[in-house]
Amino acid sequence: MGLMRCLYSFLPSSRKVVDVGANIGEASECLLKAGYEVYSFEPHLLTYEKLKSRISHYPQFHCYPFGE
Repeated sequence: MGLMRCLYSFLPSSRKVVDVGANIGEASECLLKAGYEVYSFEPHLLTYEKLKSRISHYPQFHCYPFGE
């Protein structure tokens, strides 16, 4: 996560990112806290439900239950 925080400054200024294979959303949550709009994809339904319940309270968070 420390490396990701360092790399955030190199991401485009549009402040939108895609997290494919988001798991329970650790990376997505870091990106949200850094001010990004996050589109997360997690194909495993049980993990998707954990992802959704964990960080869906962020208005700039969007998650989808597929990964293809």
